[in-house]
Amino acid sequence: MLTQTAKSIFKKIEPLDGMSIRHAFTSRMAIRVHTPAFSLNVLTWPTHSAPPLTKASHQPVLHYRASVITGKKALGKSAVARNRARRRILSAAQHSFPDGAIPGNDYLFFAQPEAVNVPWSTLMAHMKNALEQVARRSQMKSSTKDIKKENAH
Repeated sequence: MLTQTAKSIFKKIEPLDGMSIRHAFTSRMAIRVHTPAFSLNVLTWPTHSAPPLTKASHQPVLHYRASVITGKKALGKSAVARNRARRRILSAAQHSFPDGAIPGNDYLFFAQPEAVNVPWSTLMAHMKNALEQVARRSQMKSSTKDIKKENAH
């Protein structure tokens, strides 16, 4: 019998839709973190609108969404290598997100060549460090917004 924590670890992470990927890719508001295995863009959902919907059931996404971009330019022409990098990054995210991801965010990963062959423990360390940096920067952004609001009044 799996505990509640173990069940949440293996929960499927909803993918981003095309428009959200484009927005996270180009937004100046995104938090960007770079590791040797991947680069990460994190974009907070707008608070004034409803949460995004899942592709399959059209139900609201309650936690977060994530997608991995594996380009031929970065990883080479081998589909096997690109798919392996995508699977490894998503698996690391599934293990790390329940404890480290901030609900209400879109996470867009850009795979780097090291993601294909780096040891699993190193990839998990990269993921943990990236999520910690996102949490710190997100707190700094929110505290800056609060200060600006106080000064405006």
